Amino acid sequence: MRNREGVIAEVGSWLGRSAWHLAKGAERTIHCFDDFKWRRGYSGKCDVNLPVNACFQHIFDTNMKETKAVSHKVSISDLTWELGDINILHVDAAKRAPEISFLLTSVGEYLRPGSVIILQDYCHEMSHDLPFAVELLREYLEPLHSPAGSMVSFRVRRPIPPDAVFLERLSPSSYNFGEIRDIWSGLLKSFHGKDRKRLSAALAFLLAERGYPWRALWRIALSGMRRKKLKSMLSPDKYARYPSILAVYGFWPTMAMFQEFRKRRSRKSS
Repeated sequence: MRNREGVIAEVGSWLGRSAWHLAKGAERTIHCFDDFKWRRGYSGKCDVNLPVNACFQHIFDTNMKETKAVSHKVSISDLTWELGDINILHVDAAKRAPEISFLLTSVGEYLRPGSVIILQDYCHEMSHDLPFAVELLREYLEPLHSPAGSMVSFRVRRPIPPDAVFLERLSPSSYNFGEIRDIWSGLLKSFHGKDRKRLSAALAFLLAERGYPWRALWRIALSGMRRKKLKSMLSPDKYARYPSILAVYGFWPTMAMFQEFRKRRSRKSS
């Protein structure tokens, strides 16, 4: 299964849209890793409606039947890399520090110099653990560009050893406000325009989750994030993670809001 040119892989393939483009563009085999477990809220994002926890690997395989994609059913925490050096790695699953640490522990040493790693949702405001962790790994990763939306790609300088990606090092919970501020300041130097604005807002959400509510409110005000944008990102779990930011924008976890959220999801999946 080893490839002298390096493997093309994707982690977090879901229904296969990005995997299809990678496979068609490269005209080579692409290895796609996902736990293929249907989650609450998925039905609101597509026209597929399955019970929660149902396996949807067969749907992915059907969508990819005209490509050379190979699907692997595995969760990030159970991923053991056995395919050799990696040429291109697209990641659309690891958004929180534990997942990022698990993934890079498995694949980091197989990202050879010149390999490309593409990170989905890097600039997404509530995926703040991802840019934070990557900034700590800048000696291994060189920013390339933002190909679309909040996606950012990096060129690998050298393989990433396991001792560089242990959870305590990559998790924001290991750092105080001053350290987080300095790390984020270095991160922002590589970005401009819309990406920089989104990453500025991401810092506010990170600080709110870390227990710095007043500093978070100051940062969210500076970012210029609009109420309409925040409203589109709401879900019940967000109230527990970012209470100060949601409250200042006028969003409170009332029963009416939870009922409206359920109705909206129901309409999308019907």
